[in-house]
Amino acid sequence: MTNNFISLKAIVKNFRRLCDPSMTCFEPEALGNLIEGMDFHKFYFDNNSGTRGPKIHTTLLNPNVHLMGDEGACI
Repeated sequence: MTNNFISLKAIVKNFRRLCDPSMTCFEPEALGNLIEGMDFHKFYFDNNSGTRGPKIHTTLLNPNVHLMGDEGACI
């Protein structure tokens, strides 16, 4: 477990070094939504314990909503 933790810390350090903090990307976990910045990836690094714990509650703080007619929207 300790070796895994040290290895993960090295991966995170390299990830931060190699990526621009204002990056944008599409990730499979985001289900087609545009990811802006590194907070999304930090969430996955921080919660990669390898064990299934209690369900994690996620709150969208700044969603981009596009109205698609009178009865629909794309978030």
